[in-house]
Amino acid sequence: MKKLVVLSVVVAVVFACRRWGVDIVGTTGASMWPALPASGTTLWVDRTAAWRKRIDRFELAVFAVDAQRVVKRVVGLAGDCVSIRAGDLWIRTPDGGFARLPRPDDVVAVQRCPIVPGFRTLSVEGPASVTPGGGISWSGAPSVESRIVARRSDGETRLLDDAWLRDGVSSIGTEDVADIRIALRALKLSDDGRLRIEHALGDDRLVVDVDSGGIVATRTGDGLDPAPVRFPGVPITDLVVDTLDGITSIRLAGVEASRPLCSVPRDTTRGGASRLILTVAGSGSVESVRIDRDVHYRSRGDAAPVVVPSNAVFILGDNPVASTDGRDFGTVSLDVLKGRALRGR
Repeated sequence: MKKLVVLSVVVAVVFACRRWGVDIVGTTGASMWPALPASGTTLWVDRTAAWRKRIDRFELAVFAVDAQRVVKRVVGLAGDCVSIRAGDLWIRTPDGGFARLPRPDDVVAVQRCPIVPGFRTLSVEGPASVTPGGGISWSGAPSVESRIVARRSDGETRLLDDAWLRDGVSSIGTEDVADIRIALRALKLSDDGRLRIEHALGDDRLVVDVDSGGIVATRTGDGLDPAPVRFPGVPITDLVVDTLDGITSIRLAGVEASRPLCSVPRDTTRGGASRLILTVAGSGSVESVRIDRDVHYRSRGDAAPVVVPSNAVFILGDNPVASTDGRDFGTVSLDVLKGRALRGR
């Protein structure tokens, strides 16, 4: 009798958790890559969000769509008018216009896709000499530029240029990329050493020149001031050049992330061919180079404005190529919300 009571209590608790508390689901497909990197990812689901019919913007949630459970990111709430243009989310403002919808830092982090890890080694192509190791070092004539290249495990070598942006990660697609981050760790330059980072999107071009005297950033394009921005005498160690949601910023180690050295708006809606080139001259070294591209909501083209009705949300997958989402079936009712995704493993 006692065992029967214990068993009944256990069953009741499990039922209550599954009905009103927490649940466990497994994912299928790659629609939420890289946030959920593979099929079979296990998610804990907070079911209280379902019976409360409450979910916040940019949270991951589980829905029942066409008799299947899907995991997507909530981007539009009741009353919103949202659209997608050039890979960015836009939301209607009170004056009837549209403004870019910024993403929280944690969402930006999971929607960035590393490019460099797809290749095994980095080296310098040209007259500079290279010291083998985990990083890159070079020594050559100060007046002669050499390009940083990458070598894949099968021996193929490519320049760090627009080819990396398009097919460094083949599962994302072949679209032009506006948002990219170049991070160099433990950069050291001798008196004659120089590093140049060039990132262009159509006619909009950013050139960052780094040497022992500091940093010079130059932007050219329609409506931009071509006057260089100089940071003389700045100690350079970890350098990050980041273009995200229409803003290009330059950051160094020890500088607060919320206070970049340089912040320049750029028009990412105009498109055009993308190009990234890293060149070096003289003598210097860098411990590691990491290049990320922002997958955001690209590869599916623009999406017309959608007005989200009451008791509904607009949902998207993080991986635009592999995701069937609100761009296909429109808004979804909170009546089919199964819960908030808490974590994956």
